[in-house]
Amino acid sequence: MIKKLRDFHELPPRAKKFWLAAAWLALAMRLLLTIAPFPVLRALVAKLHKLHDVSHRVDADTLNEIAWAVRSAARWVPIRGTCLIQALVGQILCACCGQPVTLCIGVTKSKQGTFEAHAWLVTSEGKTLIGQVPNLKYFVPFEGVWAENGARSPARPPTSLAH
Repeated sequence: MIKKLRDFHELPPRAKKFWLAAAWLALAMRLLLTIAPFPVLRALVAKLHKLHDVSHRVDADTLNEIAWAVRSAARWVPIRGTCLIQALVGQILCACCGQPVTLCIGVTKSKQGTFEAHAWLVTSEGKTLIGQVPNLKYFVPFEGVWAENGARSPARPPTSLAH
């Protein structure tokens, strides 16, 4: 635990800011998903997007810091950091930085014959920012889940963001 605190202390200020924001947003999203239906949460996030100009692109380093902060915070906050929570948090952080992204939600059938659902975040360039899993190419996205600009979800899962 001491090493983790030391590691956090040594992070650059922007990475600390993203991590703390991701942690708080993850807690808020978990609470909201517990008490409110998804369409209500979707409308709330859409209102947040209207407060920010999401018409320009940020650099790859910023996107990587956001993705890292979301994944890292999901492991450390005392909630179950589901893919949906991570995608929602990432979408809000990207909007705050002005980066347009699309939340994708899709389903696939497992080897056992059960349906599995997954949420992931796609940049305007079609790269997966948050939610990359080995079998992502098998998930079929629902059409029109939502993007800041009202665009429909991509027809197929995108490629991964290169590190």
